[in-house]
Amino acid sequence: MSRNYQSRKRVLVTGGAGFLGSHLIDRLLDRG
Repeated sequence: MSRNYQSRKRVLVTGGAGFLGSHLIDRLLDRG
């Protein structure tokens, strides 16, 4: 896979209001 393709991945996180979910969302947003 090319790098451009990987940068367009979409992620669905359920339970983002919880402790682990909120930290996971923060990490994913930091990575772009």
